[in-house]
Amino acid sequence: AGRFVAERLYETVLNTTGHVLSIVSDSESSSSDGEIYIGVTNRNAEYASGVSLNVNEYCVSAHGDNMLSVFGDGMDDTYAAVDKLCKMIEACSSGDNIIIDKTIGATKEIDTMTIMSFNVYCGDFTSKRQESVMRTILNSLPDTLGVQEATSDWMSLFNRELSSIYACIGEGREGGSNGEH
Repeated sequence: AGRFVAERLYETVLNTTGHVLSIVSDSESSSSDGEIYIGVTNRNAEYASGVSLNVNEYCVSAHGDNMLSVFGDGMDDTYAAVDKLCKMIEACSSGDNIIIDKTIGATKEIDTMTIMSFNVYCGDFTSKRQESVMRTILNSLPDTLGVQEATSDWMSLFNRELSSIYACIGEGREGGSNGEH
């Protein structure tokens, strides 16, 4: 899920400004040109620990020299923070600067529940389809996600990419992990 969140920001910056960002993991060397930290990383943990967030809140904040932290209380809140930053970037006219002090926002009303039912179509497990399905889910981030026609390949992808957001409940059509989910 983290990679898709980083790619969302990458595409927004590229399409809006023409700038190409590098997507690197926390273990790679830091850049002297500035960095955008998505989630709490080894590089921004000290800063993030000083920001108090409630459940369903996120933070978009500039700090230090050329550093920007974008994180939330959980992965879905972090995605909401990245979405907020992307909307700020998209709202700028060409050549405008974005001024970011510190934004703390709520991701959703606590009494709201969103549900998504998604037929992933078991006959199309191409990389293009996988990317499209994952982007659709991550752009919506429902509280509850139900899938149909999800083969073991699909379920492996969901468990790998979405386990930080969702718990898997249920079984395949033929019992346990056998058959479509």
